[in-house]
Amino acid sequence: AIFDRIDTNRDNLLDKNEIKKRIKRNQHKGLEKESSKRFKVLDTNEDGTITWEEYKDVMFASDFAANNGKLTPNIQSMYTNDERKFVDADEDKDDMLTLMEFAAFNFPHNYPHMLNSLAMESLDMYDKNKDGKISWKEYITSMYNSESGEAEPGWVRDEEKIFLLRHDKDGDELLNLEEIKSWIIPEDSSEEEDEATHLIETADLDQDGKLSRDEIISHQSFFAGHTERPHHDWDRMERPDHDWDRMERPHHDWERNYDFESEDFPDRYHDEL
Repeated sequence: AIFDRIDTNRDNLLDKNEIKKRIKRNQHKGLEKESSKRFKVLDTNEDGTITWEEYKDVMFASDFAANNGKLTPNIQSMYTNDERKFVDADEDKDDMLTLMEFAAFNFPHNYPHMLNSLAMESLDMYDKNKDGKISWKEYITSMYNSESGEAEPGWVRDEEKIFLLRHDKDGDELLNLEEIKSWIIPEDSSEEEDEATHLIETADLDQDGKLSRDEIISHQSFFAGHTERPHHDWDRMERPDHDWDRMERPHHDWERNYDFESEDFPDRYHDEL
């Protein structure tokens, strides 16, 4: 039974950590499914793995061909970022990505070991003077350029406060790599934590902080169709950070997570308890 597989300590109760692990497992399972179509396209020799050569040949061959073996600056930036993500996603360092590893490449925000790639990508995007840090001016000019005599909109001042007071932890008015990582994925941010808390608060009838088999059965419809909160919808998929249509846009949205509903796989990706 699914309950028994989640109950790893065999105490006939599901505690928050066990529920969080199951949520993360189901999320990764769904992201692998979301990635499978693209994986098949990139696995040109159909051996069940993707090498960097395979990826490069599918994604960048036309760019090399169109520019006499060279890449334009924008495409070169994409190439560099993808190569860096490929290396970080390759956890066993065999120079190939399995479907599980490719899901991390495709959805890096959902995998802690991909955080450095995300931070470096953001640094490359905003660090115009290449000093290894992001200044407020470098960040805001990517979104807003004031024209002569134009009053600065209020949201710019709000963004500056967030930048300097929340993210610039050492007060030097610059974001270093570690501060960028904390900006991308805040230390106190955990979707699994929020989701597990919500599930327990809803179904924990005896208020012991855990869920029994009977408590889950008594809330079966809730667990089978948990769609009450938009940011913790068990039917929800996340869109890949890699833009397959080559849109020139930041891979990271600085103020929210990528939690758009998938168009390819709208079916639920969790097992019903």
